[in-house]
Amino acid sequence: MDHFINLPSLPSDLQPIPADLADRFGFDATAHQLRFAGFMSKGDFDRLTQLSDSWAYKRAVEALFQCCTLDDVDPQRPLHGLRRILASIGLI
Repeated sequence: MDHFINLPSLPSDLQPIPADLADRFGFDATAHQLRFAGFMSKGDFDRLTQLSDSWAYKRAVEALFQCCTLDDVDPQRPLHGLRRILASIGLI
């Protein structure tokens, strides 16, 4: 599942996206949205936030991280992502 967060533009100091994340993380310049596909680990988050010193970018990546870890419950897949893991160990 792709997740999107609005971001007016990428920061000018953005470092290259790591090759192993390039197919899952990107920016749609037309829609002004930062995109991440699937589950984002804390390690992915840490690496992505280190690509720029821009606070607007860091806040957008943080919002994207929240979307990519605690997905809303989908009626077709009631427990997926982090929710499934938490349910399996009895925390939700």
